[in-house]
Amino acid sequence: MKRLWLLVLFFFLFNFRVDAKFEKKIYYKDKIAVLTYHNVSPTPLTNLTITPKRFEDDLLTLKRMGFNFVSLKDTIDCLEGRKRPPVNAVLITFDDGLKGFYRYAFPILRKYNIPSVNFIVTSRINTKGQKDSFSMNEEEVKDAYSSGFIEIESHTHESHDYIYVNESLKQGGKLAHRGYDPISKRLEREGDYEKRIYEDLVKSREVIKNLLGRDSKVLCFPFGQYNEKVLEIAKGAGFEYFVTTERGLNKFNSKSKKIYRYPAGYVNIKIEDVIKEIIEKKK
Repeated sequence: MKRLWLLVLFFFLFNFRVDAKFEKKIYYKDKIAVLTYHNVSPTPLTNLTITPKRFEDDLLTLKRMGFNFVSLKDTIDCLEGRKRPPVNAVLITFDDGLKGFYRYAFPILRKYNIPSVNFIVTSRINTKGQKDSFSMNEEEVKDAYSSGFIEIESHTHESHDYIYVNESLKQGGKLAHRGYDPISKRLEREGDYEKRIYEDLVKSREVIKNLLGRDSKVLCFPFGQYNEKVLEIAKGAGFEYFVTTERGLNKFNSKSKKIYRYPAGYVNIKIEDVIKEIIEKKK
């Protein structure tokens, strides 16, 4: 019996020393790494959908290696120089507002009390479908938000789609491009394009305001596509910060209005490789 207790004690001390070693490891200071996820489901849907086990393992790997989770609000405060983040700070983000997030990722985040943000496509929250690939409904969005550690921001109202952008029928993101009509063989007029984007973004903020009682000031670009005109119009619509797919760390007091991210929630991307890239490019 005494030998058994000694083995248990040794195991505990060994693991404590391993965890302590990671906790003392400092990869970077005064910076925040932001990770991109999309959906979580036990059903293989797309290469942007990972299993609940994989998602939980990602979070545990980050914790074990000494990363500290922060919120979107913390990230903005860091950019503005109002609050220094902890060392090895990391923010978990989700795009698209999908039901798989609510069913599987949300409970895991709540289990470990990890903050996150979900960028929702506001025109889709009334979708009646029940598959994990469908959007959260209004009640699910409100439930996640009311938890206090899931922030909700905009991924446009109905501009998360691809459209034709020229006579060769090349496709591009609806937000970042003027549309081409193959029937009339005409490109959308500049004025109509600008009006369409402005109304879309205003509507998105309006939906979030009515649903949650707060203004959305952060816009996540669909497919990571944007241009200077989109930025100008989005600012006019009331957005102040813009989430991109451009890689990089977000630096304290940089005053940047853009938030950089690393892709993480892909079937073919391992969290260990993401961590390695972050550490190697920490400057």
